[in-house]
Formats: sequence, C-alpha cells, structure tokens
Amino acid sequence: MVQIQLDALGQDIFESRYAYPGEKRWNERTKVIAKVAASPEPDDDKEKYSKAFNDIMAAGDFIPGGRIIFGAGRRNQGLMNCFVLQPDDSVPSIKEFLGDIYTISCAGGGIGINFSKIRPKVMILLTLKILPQDQLSLCVLLIKLGIMSVLVNHEEQPFWLLWR
Repeated sequence: MVQIQLDALGQDIFESRYAYPGEKRWNERTKVIAKVAASPEPDDDKEKYSKAFNDIMAAGDFIPGGRIIFGAGRRNQGLMNCFVLQPDDSVPSIKEFLGDIYTISCAGGGIGINFSKIRPKVMILLTLKILPQDQLSLCVLLIKLGIMSVLVNHEEQPFWLLWR
C-alpha cells in the first residue's frame, strides 16, 4: 500500500489543526477516520470497510473535509463541514437562526443560508403594526453583526459569504 508523506508545511498544519493529542503521523489519523467511517456497516464488514477507507486515504486518493479529519474519533465528534440554515419568516425563527449560527461557528462549521422563506420585500403587517424583517434587512443585520459579508460575482449578482 502506498502512503502519502507530508512535507514540512503539511506536517505542521496536520499537527496544529487536525491531529488528536499524541498523534504525530497522518496514517494514525486515517486509521481513526476509517474506523469511524466504517462504524455504520454490519459488524462482520466493519474491518473490511475500515481497511478499504484507510487505504484510499493513506494513499491520498481521497481526503475528507477538514471537520471530518478533525472530528473523527473525538468525544463530541462533528463530521459535518457545512450546515445549511433556512429560517422561517418569524421573529422567533430568526432568533433561533442567529443562535444556530453562533453554535455552528463555535464548532468550526461552515454555514450556508437559504433565505427563501423570508419575504423578499418589506411589507407592513397592518394587524401587528410592525415592520418585519425581509431578506435584505436580515442580510444587513448579519453584516452589521460581522457574520456575513457581501461579494459580487462576475454576473453582478449578490453572493453572500459567511464568516466562520
């Protein structure tokens, strides 16, 4: 089996960002990741799949995302690299959404936001006599909180980028 060898920079990044305490080599981490990846398999097949997963990672043919490399085998393992949030068009939902952003950011996960349930333009609800959030004002709030920044792509369409 071929195993990739990390150069000095790669080794430094591995040790500082991904290695579990006491791990010094990439192949030690791949064995843990492979064991976690094989854990849903039937008991009789776990060892076979763990070896197969380990072989492709150790050879560099497949490298999982950073959160998976970091999280596999840890006590509160988080194996998701990115979370997509979709707040409803209500104040309680937006409050929960902001809390979710904070929680995910603390764990190092990436965040994508689907604003489709939020009304596209400001509408005054006469029965409540309030001015609810619309998509743009919610984005402006996230920008002011330092959670999001705005980029413009080549087609001049807004592209929202979340800070981690």
